[in-house]
Amino acid sequence: MSVVIAIRGSNGAGKTTVARRVMDATEKDFVKKVKASNGVLLNVYKKYVIIGSYDRVCGGADTVKTPQLVWDAVVEAAEFTNVLYEGALVGSVFEPVVVLNARLKQLGAKFIPVCLNPTLEECIANVNTRRAADGKPPLPDPKNIETNYKKHISSAKKLHAIGLEPHWVSSDEAVPIILKELGYE
Repeated sequence: MSVVIAIRGSNGAGKTTVARRVMDATEKDFVKKVKASNGVLLNVYKKYVIIGSYDRVCGGADTVKTPQLVWDAVVEAAEFTNVLYEGALVGSVFEPVVVLNARLKQLGAKFIPVCLNPTLEECIANVNTRRAADGKPPLPDPKNIETNYKKHISSAKKLHAIGLEPHWVSSDEAVPIILKELGYE
């Protein structure tokens, strides 16, 4: 049975950072990059694949044109191995994840949400740090991040209510949990 791990969180929560830490911890197991049948990039490791490109600051599913392409690639890859994915576009939604979970159950795969729990202020600060690194001014109005943050919390609570039991953790706590779920001890 494969596991599908979704690193979830609002903008600036640290999703891509966590994914990069997992990839760094398993870099000796990197095999190759391939494309799913829908063209989505898959980074293949011995024990898992991770969705999307990581050649820019915001990586993963945020480098894929639509969330549906991400979820289709996740299902395709889950037929063969464990899957890890993350991104702002797919990190705060609920209903599509219920559909994804149903598709994964048909394959015998287990869906594991890992929800990152920084404060709203930390998320805003992280986004502004990224913007500064790109030579951009701070966000004039962080309302979009606040909205996404609230959606993330609401979605995580709904996942819990339907029995998907998300791990609700810091980015530092997330890495060992993910590595263990992927079969690394």
